Amino acid sequence: MFGWITYRRSYYGCAHCHRYWYVLDEEENLRAGSASAVMSRLLGVAGVTVSFEEAQRHIQEYLRVDVSINTIRAETNGLEICKPNRKNNGRQQVRICPTSNSEKEAVVRPKRLYGSLDGALCAAGGRLEGRKNRLLV
Repeated sequence: MFGWITYRRSYYGCAHCHRYWYVLDEEENLRAGSASAVMSRLLGVAGVTVSFEEAQRHIQEYLRVDVSINTIRAETNGLEICKPNRKNNGRQQVRICPTSNSEKEAVVRPKRLYGSLDGALCAAGGRLEGRKNRLLV
């Protein structure tokens, strides 16, 4: 928002094995195409809210961070519906996926349901000008 920011990280190398690394990246388990925990959540929410292409533009415009569409897609898919929840007694309770095949298990319904319609214009009566019908697919 206020201009460019430069982040500097400590970079280390081993003269013996010729391996180079950033300590912060190792601590946060970062590598090419991955994001930190906070950025991962932000990318996932952006990918759920709008299309991946639009999310990429918003993140670049607001945060000045270049992120690939594939990274946004991967982080959005990483927001799993089925995550184990720990109870106080140590047992594990698993939320059921909506795609579960078992009839006995309860289905978790989403709070929002997204859908889209696509259409094409076609000529009515063999003529292109005049009347046009919209076909919904």
